Amino acid sequence: MLTACKENGPDLSTKDTVYKVVMMPENSHRYDDLPSALTESLLALKFNVDPAELKIIGGIPEAKMKLYDVAAYVEYADGWLIASGYGEWGGVLFWIDKNGGYEVIRDDDFTNPIDVMTDGNTTLIILAPTHHNSREAYLLEVSRNNRTFKTSVYPVKIFPEKFEIYNGEWIIPSLHAQKYFDDQKYFDDQKYFFVSELRAGKTLLHDRN
Repeated sequence: MLTACKENGPDLSTKDTVYKVVMMPENSHRYDDLPSALTESLLALKFNVDPAELKIIGGIPEAKMKLYDVAAYVEYADGWLIASGYGEWGGVLFWIDKNGGYEVIRDDDFTNPIDVMTDGNTTLIILAPTHHNSREAYLLEVSRNNRTFKTSVYPVKIFPEKFEIYNGEWIIPSLHAQKYFDDQKYFDDQKYFFVSELRAGKTLLHDRN
């Protein structure tokens, strides 16, 4: 199932043009349901690291590339941008080209992909760990120019749901927004951020009510 994604992009004119963006089903495991060309490229990756380190969950980026489930991918003419995650163990965002090369774009405890969509040739990814007591998430903006990736990160102080259209605009709604009243924590699930405001540097949390 695609969520907030454009399945078919325009005819390719440059190497930097996004062709397709796909969010994998939540029950997908590792490379399940990926296009055969992408699966073959992933399986063929060679890493110049200690083989023992490739077996450690939460370890080096190459281990995450090998062990974590592919949650989403963005296809270009010459390769794929891949977002892989393992829940509270974080994830990794990396590039793999069709000649077998790779580049790690982002790798930390919060790089667990929740959803992905595109705005033209810019890719937007919601990143968050899966434990609901976290109120730290991010909107990651990824663009590519002359085959070089550039990222911008915007904090989202909620536990996010997937992208949603609300009153004609893309938003990031909360599963739970944490608040405090008389030093007691409670949850309010009626909050959201506008994607356009986040990208403009405005961290305004709105209320549906």
